[in-house]
Amino acid sequence: MIGGGELVELAIAEAGDDPAARGQALAAGAITDLTLPRLDRARRRFREAEHLLDQAGDTNGAARLLYWRGMARFVAGRPAEAARELDPLAHLVVTPTEVLRLWHPRAIRGHALVFMAEPAAGLAEIEEVLAWARAVEHPVVHSACLWHRSEALAALGRHAEAVDSAQAAVVIARRVGHVEETAASLRGLGVAWHAAGDLDRAEQAFRRSLHAAATAPLFAGWAAARLGLVMVEQGRVAEATSLIDTALHHRVPLIQHEARWAHAELIHARGDHTAPRFATTALNTARASGYLALVPRLAALAQS
Repeated sequence: MIGGGELVELAIAEAGDDPAARGQALAAGAITDLTLPRLDRARRRFREAEHLLDQAGDTNGAARLLYWRGMARFVAGRPAEAARELDPLAHLVVTPTEVLRLWHPRAIRGHALVFMAEPAAGLAEIEEVLAWARAVEHPVVHSACLWHRSEALAALGRHAEAVDSAQAAVVIARRVGHVEETAASLRGLGVAWHAAGDLDRAEQAFRRSLHAAATAPLFAGWAAARLGLVMVEQGRVAEATSLIDTALHHRVPLIQHEARWAHAELIHARGDHTAPRFATTALNTARASGYLALVPRLAALAQS
């Protein structure tokens, strides 16, 4: 299997001294670095890409540098800010040969809307990109959109459709051998089964996602948080503890939202007297960040 980071390194090497091509490749690399997280290198690559694209007079490419800012906010766990940043980029034309094809701003914006408790609006955005990916027969974006779509459908209570979408994403991601999309699509499958109340299948999907994400830290952290959450619901509190602790100390802030939720469930299940206070802190953080999808459950835990 190959990961997005490896594809970026190939693109940087192939760009050579062409400032526009190298700028685009470095911009893509800066986005990938956010998820690893290699934040210092991400900033360096962003600055170099900005300089090269300005030097090349590539205004279209330079505009896409705004995508880095949006993704920086998304990975920082601030979906409302990410959605605002990505909004003007959502309708940019993306060609199948462009290196930034691997991360379409409109699909990411759609997922941000799901996190903001606006799954219907998010689904509409994602469906637009999915139609484009199918039309140009682009498997990586196709798989990514099916994953994003599955989480939107799960949030809308359309569980069977969510499972179908995630399973289709898994098939495509595995066929093309893409590490991140395989881990992502398995996460989507776990989310779909969890929302449907099938804890055993959710556990299996999250375990597979965790295994697939061995070289993809963002998805490994997400899988750990979600797997721990499912195990708490199964009554396996002791087994869940190390997974949730790993996610809670993850360096990608986006992961920490679900990790805090999982930890709140964990200490509530233990009967810990600090559980309501921790849930209140997690609730306030989610509200301040615009991660409103977690608010109802965290509010219930805070009052329990």
